[in-house]
Amino acid sequence: MTQDQSSRPGVFEVTVGALLHDIGKLIQRGSSRELALPRREKSSDTLQTFNGRHSRWHALWTEAFFNWVDEQRLPWPKDVDARWIRDFAVYHHHSLQERPHAPRHSLNELVAIADQLASGFEPKEMDTEGESTEAGRNKFKRTPLKAIVPSLSLDRKSDLIGHYVPDLLDADALMPRSGLEGLQIENAVSAAYCKMWESFKDEWKTLCQRSGISIRTFEEGLLSVMERTLWAIPSSPTAEPDVSLFDHSRTVAAFAAALFQHHNWTGDLDVSDALKDETRSKFRFLVGDLSGIQSTLFQFSRERLSGLNRILRGRSLRFQFIADSAVRQVLEAFEMPFCAAMQTAGGRFLILLPDLGCEETHKRTDSLKTRFDEWLVRNYTGNLGFGLALSDPISVRDLKSAREDHRRQGIESRGHDVRSHLTIATEMAKLRQLEGPAADGILSVDYPHGVCGSCGKRPATSGNTESDADPEGAYCSTCREESDLGRRLPKSRVVAITPVSSDTKGGIFGLKYELKNKGSDNDFGWRTGTESASGPPPVRLGQCYVPVFDEKDVEEFKGLDGHTDINEGGIKTFEVLAKYSVHNEGDTGQVRGREMLAVLKADVDRLGSLFGRGLGGEFHWNPARSSALSRMVDGYFSIRIPHILKEEFSNIYTVYAGGDDLFILGPWPDIFGFASRLHEDFSAFSLGNPEVTISAGIALFDARSPVQTAAHEAEERLVQAKECRPDDDDPPSDLPAHEAEERLVQAKAAGFGTGKQLAHAESKTGRNRISVIEHGPIEWERYDQALSNAKGLDRFVKEGTLSTSALYRFLALSDAATRCQSDQAQPTDYAWRARLGYTLARSLPKHQTCARQSEAFSLVTSLFGLDKGLLQANHAGHAGARLSLSYAIYLNR
Repeated sequence: MTQDQSSRPGVFEVTVGALLHDIGKLIQRGSSRELALPRREKSSDTLQTFNGRHSRWHALWTEAFFNWVDEQRLPWPKDVDARWIRDFAVYHHHSLQERPHAPRHSLNELVAIADQLASGFEPKEMDTEGESTEAGRNKFKRTPLKAIVPSLSLDRKSDLIGHYVPDLLDADALMPRSGLEGLQIENAVSAAYCKMWESFKDEWKTLCQRSGISIRTFEEGLLSVMERTLWAIPSSPTAEPDVSLFDHSRTVAAFAAALFQHHNWTGDLDVSDALKDETRSKFRFLVGDLSGIQSTLFQFSRERLSGLNRILRGRSLRFQFIADSAVRQVLEAFEMPFCAAMQTAGGRFLILLPDLGCEETHKRTDSLKTRFDEWLVRNYTGNLGFGLALSDPISVRDLKSAREDHRRQGIESRGHDVRSHLTIATEMAKLRQLEGPAADGILSVDYPHGVCGSCGKRPATSGNTESDADPEGAYCSTCREESDLGRRLPKSRVVAITPVSSDTKGGIFGLKYELKNKGSDNDFGWRTGTESASGPPPVRLGQCYVPVFDEKDVEEFKGLDGHTDINEGGIKTFEVLAKYSVHNEGDTGQVRGREMLAVLKADVDRLGSLFGRGLGGEFHWNPARSSALSRMVDGYFSIRIPHILKEEFSNIYTVYAGGDDLFILGPWPDIFGFASRLHEDFSAFSLGNPEVTISAGIALFDARSPVQTAAHEAEERLVQAKECRPDDDDPPSDLPAHEAEERLVQAKAAGFGTGKQLAHAESKTGRNRISVIEHGPIEWERYDQALSNAKGLDRFVKEGTLSTSALYRFLALSDAATRCQSDQAQPTDYAWRARLGYTLARSLPKHQTCARQSEAFSLVTSLFGLDKGLLQANHAGHAGARLSLSYAIYLNR
């Protein structure tokens, strides 16, 4: 049944129809024939024709889905016409305007055009029989999604191949599998598709049975259902199966909505020629960037602040809410659905918008910018800034012309102009902070109750001291809100979002975010307009892992001096976390180890280049692939990392984890161990792809010392880990690491330099390293070896073969050797080797006769790159020696 010609759909009918346009591909793979295909005579109405034969048979299965919804009497939201949704979904390959009895239904062309835009106009193979035959359906059921991260490549084609066996999205499912071939993978994938179809039906029923929800909330819930169930199902069984059905459908829906709103604004929705016009600018990308996060995150009046851990976590969570609210306000201003937010992570977002003409588009964007700036100035006194920047207008031809470039220049040129627009917009967003009246530099503030006892900058809301009876009495409204979020966080199961007036307490850009503990675990992370709503949980919007006190912890630490915030279910304090870094020595009760914390910062190397050139070659750039890569990388940090922490490192506290960034703190031995686990697990995530790597920096600090100082040191060490390494004979370079790498790539492309010279230059580009304790960064393999050596030294100390004082002397000699290598030696440093021999003879006088002393002797000399005769045996020198010796010392202080 089609719509009356005089009716007009809304943007959400277009959006939901586009989201469901390929749902038939899931049913083809996973249906056990309980759904009957529509009559074959429907083929001429629904299917595309190629060389006189029907193709795109999945459209019939899409119609079968809508028949199933009707048979199950599953309701749609009341504010939509489901008949339009059906038409947009079913007739996306054979538009209704081609049917004699519906000549004016040109709107169905929107989904067809969006389908091509999402895939970058890649040529698709026409399968006229495969989808309609048993053999063809079996092919669909045997084809898994190819993992995109292992195949990323900047300079050479990667031969790494990994797949995902379809499953509900979780931490384990995110890890690609390799080496699956033949019947092994065919049987696993076929069974998994059936499971996903059953899961999709169950979650669809749950979503539809939520009474009274709006179509906007329904669309967001549908995105959640699709992400959980369709993320590992390839959108194309005939082309390269590297983009999931979820990523493709979401991108198609975003383009269809943008096309609809553009033509609705220009008044030519019913004009087929206007819809097909490829030269007219119809789209814009909006880039958002929340800056000042780290400096504001650690803005405290003093470090011994009661509830510091709670405020820090609540503050980090509120930053997520600020970015989320900005996204929602942008979408509301342009009347766009949630799927138009194509990338959202780490305080940054990329939104596809309709081009409403230069004046109107900028007017709406500038209005949003003013609102954001005014709120940020009131609540964060200018420390936080929100940059917004529009790309240049983009036409269909801008994306389609890449197909012509492909013939002339090679596949890597696809989307080059569009990527350039995005790069410029991204840089402009970073520069456009607090413009207009908010940037005047003068803010009139009264302090009738004194300064905030938490941030030390904003005016307190009541009282002038922090009293025991009311520990938050001296807080400003912003810090009070952050503290409240931190208090509610451990027990929350629902995040409720409700519209409020701009001056309402706790409101963010006109939205209020509240943590609720109502609902089951299945509701965890659900964001909706009603507090009592239940339904499939959006995966991305959960909370990062933080350690909390259990009953045993409360009993153990309740007598800790000066601490009143130790209670069951509360976030563990930093002082308590530091105590997990020491241990009792057997039956003696002696406490060994240094009570200390460590912070770790890590991110993915060269991610910007990977989004651009990395999607060249076999995986050429298009909007759906770019969105898929963003989602997978963010999923690793926001889903996989919290899982590892909860299961293996339960006393590590997450400050933030998302996008491609990670910042955690905890007992220093746990942080050191997690760093190795991170490198190992991320390598498994990329299947060992040498061009997809991660770097990290670690800083140690006392629980009573400023955490922001440690955070800055960790950031500096992370930057150091990514820096180029100048050759001893080369003059130092002032080029940033990313620019040095870019010049290296350009030199390769131009054919300059021999293979040996290029390999030598590439070895100095840094990255894929960690910086901690040592004077410079070291490779991950050397880091793991250093930790292994440290544990060996610790065993020798515990059994009495070595003394702690000997470790201190070895550490001093290691520093002397380092200064000699870096031409910064003091006169006494040059005798380091002789002094090492003397120290060894004094510490291990019987090393020639005692097996354990001999082993200790060999371990110590290996730290310095020497053999048993104290001669140079390892040209890598003593990199990692300082780390090994310091680690062992900290374990035994």
